[in-house]
Amino acid sequence: EIWGNIACHSSIRAGRVLNIDEMNQLLREIEKTPLSEQCNHVIERALKYSRQSRVGKLLTNVIKVTILDHHSRAKALLRDDYVYFVIARAFNARGNPGRAKALLRDDYVYFVIARAFNARGNPGQLKDTLPNVEWVSPVVNWYATDINLGNCKVLPGVEFKDEKTKISPDEWQVSNYNRNNAHLILQKNNHPIYGGTINDKSIIRYLDELNNKGYLIMFYPMILIDSYEKPWRGRMYVNNAKDIENFFDGDSGYNKFILHYAKLVKGKVKAFLIGSEMVELTKFKTNDNKFLVVDKLIDLAKQVRVILGKDVMISYAADWSEYHHTDGGWYFLDKLWASEYIDFIGIDAYFPLTSEDKTTYDINEIIGGWESGEGYDYYIDGDGKKQPLDQEYAWKNIKWWWENKHYNPDGRQTEWIPKSKKIWFTEIGFPSIDCATNQPNVFYDLSTSESNIPKYSKGQVDFQAQKLGLLATEMKWKDSEMIENKFVWAWDARPYPYFPDKLDVWGDGDCWKKGHWI
Repeated sequence: EIWGNIACHSSIRAGRVLNIDEMNQLLREIEKTPLSEQCNHVIERALKYSRQSRVGKLLTNVIKVTILDHHSRAKALLRDDYVYFVIARAFNARGNPGRAKALLRDDYVYFVIARAFNARGNPGQLKDTLPNVEWVSPVVNWYATDINLGNCKVLPGVEFKDEKTKISPDEWQVSNYNRNNAHLILQKNNHPIYGGTINDKSIIRYLDELNNKGYLIMFYPMILIDSYEKPWRGRMYVNNAKDIENFFDGDSGYNKFILHYAKLVKGKVKAFLIGSEMVELTKFKTNDNKFLVVDKLIDLAKQVRVILGKDVMISYAADWSEYHHTDGGWYFLDKLWASEYIDFIGIDAYFPLTSEDKTTYDINEIIGGWESGEGYDYYIDGDGKKQPLDQEYAWKNIKWWWENKHYNPDGRQTEWIPKSKKIWFTEIGFPSIDCATNQPNVFYDLSTSESNIPKYSKGQVDFQAQKLGLLATEMKWKDSEMIENKFVWAWDARPYPYFPDKLDVWGDGDCWKKGHWI
């Protein structure tokens, strides 16, 4: 109630906008006021009342600053949003609140005076809901500006820029970027197509909270493609060696992204990923059979090792279609997996487990799908026909890959030493849709060109299909000597039912009912 009175009455008293000194005093009052689980309701009420006042049209509903955090029992993929509610705008010296014609954007200062509710509370909620969770993997995004490496920069992103904006308690800062020199995320219909990169100080607070709750942390930096089609990072491509050099080592290059977070989270994490699912990039091969991106990842892992030390486990999260071999039979990632700077084999393990034209509810059949079917006994050719698959190229036969030596098409043995390192499923998951286990890798999201539903699916919501996929995976690999760790995509830390219901705040709310969320 105290907080509500401050928000509803102090800032909008008598229908006027506070001056800057009054706003600063208000900020200090709010920072001393403990937030509770009821904070969201209070803020909503404040917004409701304020919109009825004379300055109602000056009040903005929400500014989002998003952090993707992840993981559940098998481990828990968290998704957490720091949400900042704007409940007042204050005019600068040139502004005149009494005249509508003076309400120009450049004439007022935005004050964000409340940080919402769920960032610190969520780890406790996760522990209550999924008490067996041991590891959590927060995911943080920077943005690639193009899928063509020749035109690509990698930068932290913001949803808006405004030199007059003041955000409390922390101004937005990521590495050497502030809100005004960071990448501005593209917009559709006056809304950014992604949430922005999370503030560095917020990450540190969140990691501290997870550590205080007793979780082990695998930190997961992930690039998103800031294009209107929102393509998967696995679509990024390269045409020449020079572009690879610039992409990794340039002024706005990939290495700066990864090394920034290695320095930021030092001493706070137990595992660290140097990237994920760069499928088209890692398989790029020169005429003399070299995989230059793989070499760059090894060098990057070496630099991360220097920063984080020997006690932090380092790896790359390969796509399920990437970890094994190229279409030409080259075990192109073996050099990375064998590197002294890599501690485990990371696989985002969205393997197809069934192929029926209706949902499979027989859990034993789903378990058996890990050692049969597509990718194990056969592959699908360009004409959609099944063709037999030799075990050395059976990309779902993880056990054979792990236990055996590998030979490239030139006859040379690769660097991989059988059983030398454990495998972590850095992501597993299933959509809550019929036939989910036929194609766990696809997701329904009409905002992206990647949107799809599983093979034979009718697009119907099916939570049981999702549950059985996760349960079968856990039962299959629970006591494996090979699979050491599993991370489930995804646990969402945003406050239910405001997410997914509030579509004006979170643009992915419509995807929730058919998505990978648990």
